[in-house]
Amino acid sequence: MSKMKLIQLLLLLFLTASANAQSFKTKITLQTPESGQSRYKYIPFDVPENTQTLSFRYKYDKKGGDNRLEFGVFETGFSGRDGDKRGLRGWSGSVRDSAFIAEDRATHGYSAGKIQPGKWYFIIGLAQVATEGVELELRVNFNQIDEKPLKQFQAEQGKRFSFDKHRKRKKLRSNGLTWFRGDLHAHSFHGDGSWSVKAILDSAKSNSLDFVALTEHNTFTHYREIDDQAAHYPDLLILRGQEVTTYGGHINVWGLPRGEWVDFRVLPDLESSGKRIAKEARSFGALASINHPTMNCRGCKWTYDDHWGNLDSVEIWNATWDRDDEEALKTWDKFLKEGRSITAIGSSDSHQPPYEPSTYPTNLAIGNPTVFVGAKQLDQEDLFKGIRSGSVFVTKKPQYTIELSANRIYNIGDKIETSNLTKIKLSALLKGFPAGSKMVLISDGAVVQEELTPKGKLARDYEFRPVGRKYIRLEVRDAEGKMLGFTNPIYLSGKTSKRKSNL
Repeated sequence: MSKMKLIQLLLLLFLTASANAQSFKTKITLQTPESGQSRYKYIPFDVPENTQTLSFRYKYDKKGGDNRLEFGVFETGFSGRDGDKRGLRGWSGSVRDSAFIAEDRATHGYSAGKIQPGKWYFIIGLAQVATEGVELELRVNFNQIDEKPLKQFQAEQGKRFSFDKHRKRKKLRSNGLTWFRGDLHAHSFHGDGSWSVKAILDSAKSNSLDFVALTEHNTFTHYREIDDQAAHYPDLLILRGQEVTTYGGHINVWGLPRGEWVDFRVLPDLESSGKRIAKEARSFGALASINHPTMNCRGCKWTYDDHWGNLDSVEIWNATWDRDDEEALKTWDKFLKEGRSITAIGSSDSHQPPYEPSTYPTNLAIGNPTVFVGAKQLDQEDLFKGIRSGSVFVTKKPQYTIELSANRIYNIGDKIETSNLTKIKLSALLKGFPAGSKMVLISDGAVVQEELTPKGKLARDYEFRPVGRKYIRLEVRDAEGKMLGFTNPIYLSGKTSKRKSNL
């Protein structure tokens, strides 16, 4: 923010505060909802005429984590009921205890713009409530921006970032497809991250990525910045995304139109809830993907079905590889053995730059890990086709690459009719992995081939008997068994299908 703009804003705040300051405040006791009841409460407040700014404060006893509430605001036109999407002005979840909205700026996660007089609503998400309930105090100041959210906004606007030097990497082309590098899960100041939108894009550029998705929790206010910045990144496909954050699992949605959001107000533990979110995402032409399905945090673990069957993909690798990812991989393999296919992806889920300390590994460069998608060209439509078809592999870093093909013509994600084949030729090519890494070929949950990789590259052909097998996939692990890369399968039964070549 320039000094002149800051002076003008402070002058406006002084004049309006002294001449027209008003406020609303209330206290309410909230209880844990009964099973089958909504997890959201709506508290109305009246915005008077000639209001130019709103400033909100929330206060409650968190009791060491036994209480966790989440916050957002709806403007006039909203009915105060679940299912009504009109008028969402912003969402900050549980990461802020104050926020403001003005005509020309707003706390990240909220939309700036004209403030219409009339009935507005707080939306309160009951993420966790102690047995005895929780007392919540809410306050709104009209025409007066509180010092705390204003300073926080200024600090976020003024934050500077540093990046590794950009290293241009050759496009990976194999078997008629280009394998584009990207990251499908990242958070900025508009959610619970400590990146600016521009910093995320700069980090993606420094890592030679081709695409990136910004996925904020239950808000859409980052879309405007994405659209404003896009022209400065002509070689980067930027996807508008939302992490639909519910109390029974998280779903990333990519490819939303400007201003649109997918309703997060669903009941946990119901398959119909997951289907509803997927259906709404697809109505926008977007993809819906399960996030970190085995992560052990409140609301993170997937509860909307026991087979991952209603969405377009699943995030097996989230941030740094750990036991949760290992559990997700085993579950995915189980489903593959049962003949159920869903595309596995991975992404950084980055919340902050890698040079900042973090108690949980959210301080990752954008693209660590990297998801590679095989496509004809770099546009949203073809990228989504690649994800749906399983033309995907994931590596720890963008310089690690994997090629896996069958009979020289079938790619990762393809399906081969094998009833008349007694053997097929598998070809694997690994590049960039450290010496001593182990390449493992897995079919129907069992290891069928493994080999240590030399530094630089490993190229091998294998003869493989597919009879009775459902799939073959590849993993690369380090000397300690941590994941360095994995592919989606080549499927070995059913009608033959193949991603069309771009040659």
